[in-house]
Amino acid sequence: MDSVYLVQADTTVGFLSKNPTLLSKVKQRSQSQKILQTVDSFKTLVKNTRIPNSFKNQIRRSKLTTFIYPSGDSFRIIDKNLTHHNFI
Repeated sequence: MDSVYLVQADTTVGFLSKNPTLLSKVKQRSQSQKILQTVDSFKTLVKNTRIPNSFKNQIRRSKLTTFIYPSGDSFRIIDKNLTHHNFI
């Protein structure tokens, strides 16, 4: 069963879920609104999206940065030293 968790995230308290439909329902927002996707590593990010070569080093070295693509998809890599990383 899918769940929604209220947790202390990397920058604020927020809702987390693997189910975007359920998350949108809990947050009472449109299903068409894009959701920030948090990942545990650069390796996981590469599995979810294409990263242009000119940005790979910048993304690898980033801390608490959200990357928003022209399509509206957005991703954040969680630092492995944060408690939030273990949750993901």
